[in-house]
Amino acid sequence: MKDHVSVSMRSAEGSARDIMQEVSACGARGIQLDAMHSDFVDLSSSGRHDLLATLRRSSLRASGIDFLIPPTTWVDEPDQTLQAFKDAVAIAEVVGNVPIGACLPDDHE
Repeated sequence: MKDHVSVSMRSAEGSARDIMQEVSACGARGIQLDAMHSDFVDLSSSGRHDLLATLRRSSLRASGIDFLIPPTTWVDEPDQTLQAFKDAVAIAEVVGNVPIGACLPDDHE
């Protein structure tokens, strides 16, 4: 079995395309995508397919999607948060049905 390193793009700055190229240049073959990155907000269907093509051109595979917003956002802005989560699911489906990491609020009921 081969070991594969996957790198999160959450702490990187710049365009998503530049980050992917940097990750690939470092020798990693996997990337944890950040659904909240400005390049991925309101991404259209063709934009999601372009993301997949960019991953392939960079010899990368998505290892998962980070949807790491403060848990209180689910309560404070439920409609916008749910739509953003649906967008993250759409990205996950296109790039290979990868898992999504999310922080959910505690249930105090």
